[in-house]
Amino acid sequence: MSKRLVLAGGGHAHMMLLANLGEFTSKGYQVTVVQPSDYHYYSGMGPGMLSTHYSADDIRFHTRFVVERQGAEFIKAKATKIDAPDNNLHTDSGDILPYDVLSCNVGSFVPFSAIEGKADNIYSAKPIERLLEAQRHIIEQCSTGKISIAVVGGGPAAVEIAGNAKHLARTTGCSNIEICLFAGKKMMADYSN
Repeated sequence: MSKRLVLAGGGHAHMMLLANLGEFTSKGYQVTVVQPSDYHYYSGMGPGMLSTHYSADDIRFHTRFVVERQGAEFIKAKATKIDAPDNNLHTDSGDILPYDVLSCNVGSFVPFSAIEGKADNIYSAKPIERLLEAQRHIIEQCSTGKISIAVVGGGPAAVEIAGNAKHLARTTGCSNIEICLFAGKKMMADYSN
C-alpha cells in the first residue's frame, strides 16, 4: 500500500508543497488536499479586493486545478477533527481520510457563535471571500444614499479595510458615509514610536 499524505488547507505554508505535488504522485504516494474552497485567496490583497482595486481573480490561487493537474485528489470540505491515534482526518462532508502524514494549514476564522442576535450584516475579514460579500452589501446599502460601517480592530488590516470600504462607498456614489474604527485602547498600538 502506498503512503498517504493529506494536506488540510492550501494556504501559504503549503504553497511550495502544492507546486510540487507531482513529485509525490509520480512516486506512487497518494496525496489528498482538503479545503473548503476551490481557491486560496492572498489575504494581503483582500482589502484592495473589497474596494474593487483588485478582482477576486487577481488575488486568488486555483488550488483545485493545481492539485488535480498533478494527479492528486482535491476534496472540497472543511477539516473538523483529527483522530491522531487512528491517523484519520474527519471533514464536515462526512469523509474520514486515513493518512500516514498530515500537514495542517487551515487558516483563521472568526467564531460567529459569540455574536448575539442577527449577524447577517457582519462580515469577518477571514476567510477573505467574506470581503466579497461585504463589498456586495456596501454597494447595496449605498443605493439607499447613506451607509454606516463599523470596523472592529485597531491594526493595519483594520485601517486598510476601513479605507477601502470608504473608497468603495464613494466610488459607488454614496455621499453620506460614516466609518468607525473600534480599536481597543489605542489605534495601531503595536506600531507606535
